[in-house]
Amino acid sequence: MADPKTQAWNNFVLNCDPDAYQGGTERRAASLTAEFMGMVNNGGFNSYLTASSDRDAHEVLASLQALGASKCAARLSFILARMGVELPSMSQEERWEILDVHWKDDLDDFDSLDSELDAELMSVLEVHVDKNLPHYLARV
Repeated sequence: MADPKTQAWNNFVLNCDPDAYQGGTERRAASLTAEFMGMVNNGGFNSYLTASSDRDAHEVLASLQALGASKCAARLSFILARMGVELPSMSQEERWEILDVHWKDDLDDFDSLDSELDAELMSVLEVHVDKNLPHYLARV
């Protein structure tokens, strides 16, 4: 059997569902951050912003900031500012069209998480899970 911290982490990752938590809560912020981390690591910021059309990009940004992922939040903020458009929750088709028009070629240089940003995300999520160990141990 895994130690409690490992079990809590596994439960957090396997049951990560931002919609299971009320907006503005730390647990929703952590779930959004974990979802963000997985998707950006899998395809980059452009892919994340396109595929996560049901997520308001500013709520994701606020979640990163709330958890203390300041460098990653700065990267996302830079990308959103450079695009110059709001990205609220919308349909997949609408999001695709916006990204197609507003994603600038120079943003390709900022499209992935480098090891520093990835480590920052992992660190803030580990701190969150440790702080909420009983909750995540109970989530199966």
